[in-house]
Amino acid sequence: MNKNLKKCKHVSLIGTLMLFLFLTYLEPSVLAMNDIEKQPNSTTDINTPVNKYVINLQLNQLTHSVDGFLALGYTNKASTSFDELYFHLYPNAFKKEGGKITVNWVKNEKNKPLDYKIIGKDSTLIEVKLSRRLKPGDKITILMNFRIKVPRLQYRFGRWNGTYNLGNALPIISLYNEEGWNNDPYCRWGETFNSDFSLYRVSLTVPESFSVAATGCTVKMLHHKNATKTVYYETGLVREFALVASKHYKTISDSWKNITINSYYFPEHESRGREALGFAKRAIIDFSEHFGRYPYDEYNVAETYFGGGMEYPNLVMIGTSLYNSGSTALLESVVAHETAHQWWYCLVGNDQCDDPWLDEAFAVYSDVLYHEWKYGPKAGKKHLNLQKFGYILWNGEEVPLGEGILSFGQQTYGPLIYNKGSCVLAMLRSLVGDEKFFTILSTYFNRYKFKLVELEDFIDSAEEVSGIELDWFFDQWLWDTGYTTYSLQDALTWETSEGWKLLMKVTQSNPSFKMPVPTEIILVDNSTKRARVWMGDEQGTFVLDLNLKPSCIIIDPSDDILGAEQYNKKDVEIVSNKQ
Repeated sequence: MNKNLKKCKHVSLIGTLMLFLFLTYLEPSVLAMNDIEKQPNSTTDINTPVNKYVINLQLNQLTHSVDGFLALGYTNKASTSFDELYFHLYPNAFKKEGGKITVNWVKNEKNKPLDYKIIGKDSTLIEVKLSRRLKPGDKITILMNFRIKVPRLQYRFGRWNGTYNLGNALPIISLYNEEGWNNDPYCRWGETFNSDFSLYRVSLTVPESFSVAATGCTVKMLHHKNATKTVYYETGLVREFALVASKHYKTISDSWKNITINSYYFPEHESRGREALGFAKRAIIDFSEHFGRYPYDEYNVAETYFGGGMEYPNLVMIGTSLYNSGSTALLESVVAHETAHQWWYCLVGNDQCDDPWLDEAFAVYSDVLYHEWKYGPKAGKKHLNLQKFGYILWNGEEVPLGEGILSFGQQTYGPLIYNKGSCVLAMLRSLVGDEKFFTILSTYFNRYKFKLVELEDFIDSAEEVSGIELDWFFDQWLWDTGYTTYSLQDALTWETSEGWKLLMKVTQSNPSFKMPVPTEIILVDNSTKRARVWMGDEQGTFVLDLNLKPSCIIIDPSDDILGAEQYNKKDVEIVSNKQ
């Protein structure tokens, strides 16, 4: 792997001072462009040019605002020419709460002003008119001056009690792909983010008393006479840059194979902060060993004022209520879930808007696996059953899991994408077996890390590794709705000259589903035989050859197929001949 992905290079003292002097003291356009040119153009993992950001930020605690300057080195990787570019301005979705982002000016690489207009739902987009047509392969530098007003809100973007969450707060270039510009609106109850992999150099000036958890690595820190300090960050290839800054933080760290894991916590939660560190380290190890190595130098878990958890490259925000809880079970689960997103979204670049199943279902099932690996199969099964019944006991109107997030509502998203979606992965595991399933995940990760993916990319990986054509499986579980319930109606056996025959009749509640149903046959000597019977109609009759007399049958003994039944067992009736 190219060292630019793995190591945060130090910049020279003179270059750093010149580059990151705050905007009000100099025009930074030339310096920013020079610094962009110093950033590596490609890596051994990414053979195409990447976007390069230089960002200067200054937090004002009195006005609860962040003054910023951004320089973006952008390459047109599309096959079409552009006359305009689009940036997301997500803070404008929070105007009702007092949050917003004001763009003061936009310029090109020659320091010439560019025309722009604020558009989109909730004014969360800026359209920048280019001074020249940007042809395929052409490069351009865009400069932008802005101010972010941080609302008083306990959320991924907000402030509370001296802590500032800047998640999805910075201007970010919209992604252009075969669908066109991905100018999807902001979603409060989910994520609609889909950005390209980029390199960042960021400076942040904060009060001296503040500690900061952020994307990337800290490469330098300068302390000023006015009781402020400037922290400088550099990243490997990441999809966005986020940070949490607080005057209350305490920090504890651990490491694994040259990866530093940091836990940022409030002083009253020291024991929970230490536990969160342990959970994060265990998740980093388990996911690295089973999916593929975490490729960055640092990983940060930050307690903050937020209702649950939120993932960003090298950084996860974890709600303080989880540190207050009497039990650590939920804290552990959320830390594992958000850490899993480092693999599924942050590294394998799924589209959270169009393919939410690739995002949240994978993180939920990774949390199931974390519990299975740490506490044993029964714990993993118990964790999976929480997902199963979260869906089964829900009575809302269904939407196919393969749909985009905007097809769901706030009340349907969790039971379907999180709960049902993770159960689909569990069924895939049962179908192909453990060895092939985990090879599917590792192949998918290693093939597509630092790349953008679609649903078909995972399906192709699953079919390639398993050697099974799986359209029938994904079509019904991702593009159909509901589930099915099996019932064992009859179980008859009779002796033959070669052994025993077993006849069983099985019905299902939803005949549109076609699944190989696992069965377990218990023989008279208490040994077992397992087989799968294909159910594709309302009722199926199956005859099996056995060496010994069967005593009972269990349908779906491990409860692998998503349905309402838990245990379907029937004693076998002996008959004199086939009835």
